[in-house]
Parts: sequence; structure tokens; C-alpha cells
Amino acid sequence: MGKTGRATVVIEGLRRPVRSAYVGVHVADETWDPRAKSWLRGAEHADVTYWLEIQVDERSGEDGEAQPVIQDLPVLRAAGGRHPSLEALGALTVREAEDGADGDEWEAWFGNDAPELHENVLRFLGWEGGALRLCWQAHYDDREGRKPFEFEGLVDFAGIRLALPPESDPDRFLAEAWGGQPVDSLDRHLIGRREANPQSPDDRASVSYVYMPKGVPLASYWQVGGPAASPSPAPSPAAPPAAPASARRVADAAGRFGLRLPAGWDLLPDPLLDLLGGLSLKSAGAVLKAVAVDLAPGVTLDDYVANSTAAYQSIWTVAERGESTLAGARALRLVIHQEAQGRRARLLKYFVARGAGGAVVLTFAADPEAFGRLVPGLEAVAATLRVVVP
Repeated sequence: MGKTGRATVVIEGLRRPVRSAYVGVHVADETWDPRAKSWLRGAEHADVTYWLEIQVDERSGEDGEAQPVIQDLPVLRAAGGRHPSLEALGALTVREAEDGADGDEWEAWFGNDAPELHENVLRFLGWEGGALRLCWQAHYDDREGRKPFEFEGLVDFAGIRLALPPESDPDRFLAEAWGGQPVDSLDRHLIGRREANPQSPDDRASVSYVYMPKGVPLASYWQVGGPAASPSPAPSPAAPPAAPASARRVADAAGRFGLRLPAGWDLLPDPLLDLLGGLSLKSAGAVLKAVAVDLAPGVTLDDYVANSTAAYQSIWTVAERGESTLAGARALRLVIHQEAQGRRARLLKYFVARGAGGAVVLTFAADPEAFGRLVPGLEAVAATLRVVVP
């Protein structure tokens, strides 16, 4: 949202101006099938999510600070099972199920490392240019008890984003996967290209597009512009990088820990971690293995780290070791140089205490040449860790 003062939030009983607010639609061309342990691709398997992000001030997004977000707004249900046109979206009311059974699915949060928002009700009150007027009411719980939250004002429409293989027809895909209104009533913008990663078959080449209402400029959320006259059949190294989509939160199967992932991170098949109940994730330049472990009686976090590094001393060299705090708990941070079978990698590992007898282990791996550039982003992902103490 380019102008301040068009929206406000009520926090701790005080009304505060909003720095920016965006609502958008993300259409993913693949979904992960946990039974088949493979990606299902094509319009019939597309995953359509509606999201909302609000920046309150310059501190918004820091741990504990207000950055209200909804990762998966159930618009489809509110619209009767069919994706609404953009005009119809502007008159929709979306609310949690009366019994609260779908509250966790919304992924509605007050901010990073901050409480979840409950009893969400959003009322879209019409379009004003390229923005929607919105009233959002909810509440959250902290140590002082239940507190109300309210947002009121304009949210800029960030458009409908999708990323497809270069040979795909984006207009046809959008019509089949979303179909809220005729594609020729929208303007298509090309916002980026991504090269394939030859080291990972699942990391495909793609072209990213954003569709906006006819005549509405591309939202500043993407920081690139220009309508795309037609999809280009081949990637271009000179094209701008793909723009980020909305972040999302993931958790292990047992709900022992969770992470908030920025755009570009996806689930990665890993049978071993599936058995352990952990998470395996990938981005363009790194992979992340995350798992909760139970420590044997009398074994401390330091003992566990020592045993873990000793077990791999033939291929690991610990280059850095220090202490930090993650999820409000003690954490040991290691940078490791790994060399095995002629292949080198850099690891960033966090061992995080989980109560008196457990730990969460985060292992980021990247190519040595890219590691230094990626570390700030990897540490930002680690900082979103939430831990459920047994």
C-alpha cells in the first residue's frame, strides 16, 4: 500500500496507522501427495490460497511485534464452493466455522513469534480502485488474557500469482485451476523467471506471472512491472528474479515444532524423515532437515551435540560453534564443512533445547560457494521456530 493513513489496527485498545496491507491469491501448480510421496502436477491438482499481510510499522515482523497475517483465507468455502470473481470477492464475508474447527487451517497470526488469532471474521466492503475495503475482527490470548484485534481500511490487491514451467500456457492454466472470471478480463504481468537446478529434479525451471484487474497497474508488492504480452517459451538470464509469494507456517506431524517459511521453500520427499516425523524442505539454494528428538536420561544438549559431531568426524569439520536463543530456549549454533565422496557442502546446524529431555535439530545444507550469501536468510528461517515443550 503506497500511502499510509488509509487503514488502522486496534492493538491493546489503541488505534494505530498501518504502513502497508496486501491481499492476494496464490495458485500453485502442484500439491504433495504424502501417500504416494510425490508431487501431483497440473490444473486438476492446483492449490489455490487467498492470503492477507499487514505491516504495522518499521518494527513489524520482528519477533513479538505486530504483523497480522492470514496464510489461507477460506474464500472458497465462503463463496459456496466455487472461486468468486474479483467483483464478488469485494462483497464477501469470510468467518471461522462456528465450532472453531477450522481455525488452525487459517494460519492467522498476530505476528512472528506472537499469538495465533482466533474467531476471525473478515468483511470485504467493496473495491476502491485497485484496493479492497476490509474489516477484520479477531482476538488473541497472551499472558494477560484475551485481547481484541481489529483492522479496518483499504488493502491493496496484490493480484493472482502463479509460476509454471516455461512451456505452459498460463491463461489456460488459470482458467482451469481458478476460473473465478474470464481470463481476458484480467491483465497478465510477467514478474520473473527461475532456472532449473540440475542437482534437484524437483527444482524446475519456471516463469512467474501476476494477473491484475483490467487496467489496474501491477501492485508495488512485486517491485517489478510491465504487462506480459505473451509467455516466453525459454528462460532468459537477464530476466528479474521471481518475486516472493506469501509466507506460510509448517509443522512436524506430531505438532512438536513449527517454522514460518518465506516463499520459495517447499516440502521435499524424504522417507527417513517421514518415519521420524520430521520435516524435509528445499529452497532454490538450500535444503533443511528438521526433527525433534528425545534425549536419553542424563544426556544434556551439549552431550547430544558432542555425540552427533563425533559420529561424523570423518566427513565433518566444525568451523564455528556458538550459543544463541531460539523459540525462547537455549540453542547451540554450528557451521560445519562437510566433504563426502568428493562432494563438499556447508551446514548450518541449530540444536535447540525442547524442555528438559528433548531437542529440535535444524540442519541447513548449501553449496559452499553460495553458503555465505544464504546464511542471513537461513538464520531468518531458524528464528521463526516455535517449540511445543512436552
